[in-house]
Amino acid sequence: MNLVHSKNLLSAAQGRSEFVVAVFADIRGFSKFSRANESPNIAMYVKRLYLELLEKFFSTATYCKPTGDGLLLIFSYDENSLREVFQAVVSSCLHCHSEFRKICRGDAMLNFTLPEAIGFGIARGTACCLFSKSPVVKDGDGGLEQIIDYSGHLLNLAARLNDVARPSGVVVDGSFQNGLLSEEQKLLFSSDKVYLRGVAESSPIEVLVQKGVVTVPNSRKIPLIDENWIEESKEFTSREFSKLQGNYIHLLNFPALSAQAIQIKVHFQIKNAKGYTAALSVTEFQYIAKPKPEIVIAFDYLRNLLADRDLKRGSEVTLLINYLDAPH
Repeated sequence: MNLVHSKNLLSAAQGRSEFVVAVFADIRGFSKFSRANESPNIAMYVKRLYLELLEKFFSTATYCKPTGDGLLLIFSYDENSLREVFQAVVSSCLHCHSEFRKICRGDAMLNFTLPEAIGFGIARGTACCLFSKSPVVKDGDGGLEQIIDYSGHLLNLAARLNDVARPSGVVVDGSFQNGLLSEEQKLLFSSDKVYLRGVAESSPIEVLVQKGVVTVPNSRKIPLIDENWIEESKEFTSREFSKLQGNYIHLLNFPALSAQAIQIKVHFQIKNAKGYTAALSVTEFQYIAKPKPEIVIAFDYLRNLLADRDLKRGSEVTLLINYLDAPH
């Protein structure tokens, strides 16, 4: 969409509230996949995958929007179609999850290793639809309507539920859904309660998680307002960093709640820039709780992570480790 067209749409934009089922789909392992492949390959995979998802699994979507490594999908409903739409959406997500490893396999354009898992967060309720109508050509009473975007609390909820759906699988907002699932679908889900940042920080909400697939970490089961995050760091010179071999072992001052409650970033300085001007997430590490809590990271992995970065010679490379302290 070019700038002129976008400005024309926005100048005539209006908003309305709609009943929708919102779905956030996220490709698991996409960051690792992106590091291992060139941009044309990544773009080709995303294109082919999204077309497969929309044509074979979610062809009834009212609206969709790429989110980088996933999709936002919107399905409209009214008081007469709620149950039918909701069950169809849940079935499509379950089916897509079970078939995901097969999607795009055999595609001649994708002759490289592809991601093998996907997660879904599903919520239903009201959302704001931003739409615009094209100008009337002749004597018509209105132009063609074009949806620009959806927004609202519901979309944030679906996105947070997607983050719970790990390592993959389907997670559904449990506040209203029990009476909407079919009897067969109910057997595939179990009930749990979680805290979600920006949604349910002091009081948990009920969720339905796909049995045998989704593992809810302990970090989702304590109030976020009572979180005790601890920060630790380790600095290396770029010269020292380039020569280190084997693993970096970092002894934590306190036990972490779980491996999922650990966030690690590597900060580095770029040539001709002052201070730490860039940071990348470290996703491949091992957390060992006993006998002493420690984190193990391979130096080869860290160097590969920074391989195409223009590091400033003589600068520092810093590992910043944040973790949620386990209850004592």
